[in-house]
Amino acid sequence: MDEAGIPASYLDASQQLQVQYDEAAASGLIRPVLFPQCFLPIIILILSLVLKLPRKGLFKIVNYLSFGSICYFSFSNILYCRMLGAANGFVFGAASFWYIVLSASLLLINDPQRDFKRIEKRTIYLNSERREEVYHAGQITATTSSASISGSGIKGTLSEFPRRTTEKPGETPTGHAFFPNEAQEICILSWQAYPDSFFHRLAWVSDLIFSMRGPGWNWRISTIPKLPQSVSAQLDRHEINEPEIIKLRDTKSAAKSVFVQLALNYMGLDLMKVLMMHDPYFWGVIPSPPPPPFDSLGIVGEFSNQIYRRILPIGAIFCAATCVISSISLFYLGVALWIPGVRVWVTIPLEAPWLHPDAFEPRLPYILDYGVLGFWSKWWHQLFRFTFLQPSSWVYARLPRRLHKPLIRRTLQLYIVFGLSGLLHAAGSYTQLAPTNPFPNMFLFFFFQAPAIMFQGLVAKLVVAFLPFQPPRWLRRLANLVFFVAWGYFIGPLGADDWAKGGTWLIEPVPLSLLRGLGFGAEGQGWWYWKGPWFRWWHGEKWWDVGIQIL
Repeated sequence: MDEAGIPASYLDASQQLQVQYDEAAASGLIRPVLFPQCFLPIIILILSLVLKLPRKGLFKIVNYLSFGSICYFSFSNILYCRMLGAANGFVFGAASFWYIVLSASLLLINDPQRDFKRIEKRTIYLNSERREEVYHAGQITATTSSASISGSGIKGTLSEFPRRTTEKPGETPTGHAFFPNEAQEICILSWQAYPDSFFHRLAWVSDLIFSMRGPGWNWRISTIPKLPQSVSAQLDRHEINEPEIIKLRDTKSAAKSVFVQLALNYMGLDLMKVLMMHDPYFWGVIPSPPPPPFDSLGIVGEFSNQIYRRILPIGAIFCAATCVISSISLFYLGVALWIPGVRVWVTIPLEAPWLHPDAFEPRLPYILDYGVLGFWSKWWHQLFRFTFLQPSSWVYARLPRRLHKPLIRRTLQLYIVFGLSGLLHAAGSYTQLAPTNPFPNMFLFFFFQAPAIMFQGLVAKLVVAFLPFQPPRWLRRLANLVFFVAWGYFIGPLGADDWAKGGTWLIEPVPLSLLRGLGFGAEGQGWWYWKGPWFRWWHGEKWWDVGIQIL
């Protein structure tokens, strides 16, 4: 950045970005992000999966045409459309490339109608006429119906099935009458393949597309906790002898845990945003002098500043991803708890805690045990894991049998997965309004993780083979940690500098800031930060250039 373009403050940097966007949009250099035009890739993907077509001929033709259309509109979005929100457009570009990879997985590589199933529940009502009584929060939801238990595939008598309840053993709700001759709701979990009815298919397909880690699907990724044994046993049985009882007090406990996690990461994100506001590096000024106190520590301060500028973005992404995923989980758990009718209406067990795994599982020891591999394959958010693995599996399955070896499979997985990750993040970098270096910098930051993982594994084997003794666990862990930190220090600037140049850290990630309200932020700021419109009506020169602009 030249001297004339260096912002005087954080607020000045934000204003410069706003002015740059307004001028580019007014001059026609960029197109705004419009709904529904810029959402055509996801709309086409949903429609192509929802349509139930003959399995031969037309089915494949539609899939290939849909994939081609998705690629066309996604690349058009990446090349021409820009927005200021969502990390200065980074999320928009990354999402556009993501739907290309996802559509390849769902339309070309896999066959969702044949391969995929999700966990759904059937609510069985027993005896008498339908009636429903919902007690106040913390008590039982009692539902009865004229439907019969016969033919449900369940063995046993009515008295053998406990009702869904939040009460402790021996407790009964007070102030409400029971219906002794009528039973309450029973939920049976089972695998649901591609549904027959249109609206059921629409819900099933939407969940397939947006459930990135698949906790309720038969393709669920291996890095989230396993299903409870009782759930797995019921799903594996052809004949159900006992219903799965999902206790609502477990749902309440999960909701409280998610809320605490959300609150802590929200405060962490607020703190990191304040720290970034006081360092010109995060305004996009590169290079820039170290902020206090690093500026007074000489060589030690310079080294510490580099570590600081590598760790802070990781922490911010960690907190932001956790906040987003925790908010979604808290919403679903809250709906299941406080709007009991929804539990009966929806076909998935929203109240089940195992359907809402944490964004980052507590697997930090994997970094000590596996180094760079442990960081990326075990601990980091894993949102792209399943979809990114599909192309390498497809390629490997089509290799000659003589090449079906673990080393070749592992090499394909590493290079294809990190290559796709590099392209996805490079697309996000490209759609940022500020000048960035998506190629080679952002792409190589991710792509180089593959050779680093293979190099670390090779060196570890060679060193252990030549040592006259078996190295203890603490020494192996120390070596993995040293390699991980050294590699991150060396390769980090390729990604971190590009994110900073693109204006990623000029966004307002939290609506309400306690720290900035107390005066720790930029001068003149207050408590509330989500100001101004997020949407507005856009009418361009062409008849098709009309829609809702997302700012």
